[in-house]
Amino acid sequence: MSPEKFRTFRSEIIDALLSSMDGPEGPGSRWVVENNTTKVSHILDRIEKAFVDTVTVKDTRLELYTIKIKDTEDIVPIALCLPTQTPAPGIILYSGHTAEGGLRDLFVDDDSYQKAMARRLCEAGFATLAVEKIDSGLMTMHFQRRGERFTVEREPGGGADDELEAATTLLGVGDYLIPGRQLMANIAALEILSADPRVDHTRIGAAGVSAGGWMALHSALVNARIKAVANYGGMWSYLEATMEKPDYKDFQGITDFTQLIPGIWKLGDQNRFVLAVPPLVMQIGYGQLDHPYTTYKKYFFPVVGQQYEMLGARGNLEIVTHKKGHEFPPAPIISFFKRRLNK
Repeated sequence: MSPEKFRTFRSEIIDALLSSMDGPEGPGSRWVVENNTTKVSHILDRIEKAFVDTVTVKDTRLELYTIKIKDTEDIVPIALCLPTQTPAPGIILYSGHTAEGGLRDLFVDDDSYQKAMARRLCEAGFATLAVEKIDSGLMTMHFQRRGERFTVEREPGGGADDELEAATTLLGVGDYLIPGRQLMANIAALEILSADPRVDHTRIGAAGVSAGGWMALHSALVNARIKAVANYGGMWSYLEATMEKPDYKDFQGITDFTQLIPGIWKLGDQNRFVLAVPPLVMQIGYGQLDHPYTTYKKYFFPVVGQQYEMLGARGNLEIVTHKKGHEFPPAPIISFFKRRLNK
């Protein structure tokens, strides 16, 4: 897209995000943070933070909290890890679909596909805050284990295919869309990270793998605090492989129901959001054994690079491929944030 078309495209994407947060009282624009020089923002007035406990995981101290989003009354667990030297640059991490929960994957379980990335970044000198999903487990692999839809073995991060049940329930009662509710929680957590006196609010990044990568992009589009984003395993192009076939006898439809619910499809297509994020500094990565990479790499990587080039910002994009599958690779992500946040 030319710079002129890009501005219109980006504006439309942001409008879709804001519309998702309108809710019964609207408007969603009250969740936007445009001034990244102020340490404390108006967002803190929209939430209530409560201390839960302090725990130690592998010699690393974690502070556990819940935040209540006043607009939706969602209560969201978050965990904060602080390095030895503060104030430190901050990284917010968003969870993908998990078997045991996002905070466990991001802080405790080194062998999960999320690789305890929040703890690893904290050990590398970053103040890290991880956000749990708002659905209290509905969109985890626990749901899939009961056999309603795809099985746990379908992919390491889960099938992520239960949005239909959750979204139609909320839409039926006229409530916020699920992605909008999660986005409010994500922005609220980001503002808590920024406001902490032990965090350098001028150096903040965001990261996520799979669904967490989507959420990192969503937050970056409406919150100017984010200076760099690491987005892994989120490339999808549902129809390309089918369209290459001479007939459609094997086509069974799109299995991610975020694409089929009115309004949610605007928030479910990673390809749109990743193209709206430029010229923000971004590391985008995939495993060479990951289905999105093996199926769609010829379509995706060139398009993202071309968009950055069109805006004169190709140096702001880093593309990483690692030798494994659908997961976070610690080394390149830690290196990325050290370089890009000037640590």
